[in-house]
Amino acid sequence: MLNYDTAFEVVKRSIQSAGGDEATSDSQSLVDLGLVGDEAIRRLILHIGEHVDGRQQKIDPASLIGLLQSSLSVDEVTKHVMHLAGGKLCSNPNNPHEQTCCPYPATCPQCGYPVE
Repeated sequence: MLNYDTAFEVVKRSIQSAGGDEATSDSQSLVDLGLVGDEAIRRLILHIGEHVDGRQQKIDPASLIGLLQSSLSVDEVTKHVMHLAGGKLCSNPNNPHEQTCCPYPATCPQCGYPVE
């Protein structure tokens, strides 16, 4: 899971990558930053996915569809990203569990299965 500061950076960069203005406060709304409408939100979701992946984390863009709206604040988007992003899991078929980041181990220290 991402911490708040890292998720905030991901959201700020994603907003700019999606064509929005630079966020200077987490209280600004996406509308304030120029991201209005479904197409802008789709671009934002795509960029969030890319920026989260760049942090050795994963987020399912489909999990953000329906949650993100132009009326949300940067803080609200950041909290969604923070809670939905997940790190790598071990490949234990019975109990895959999240691994401690960074760097991720090649094998799980708890069960010995490879980390994916």
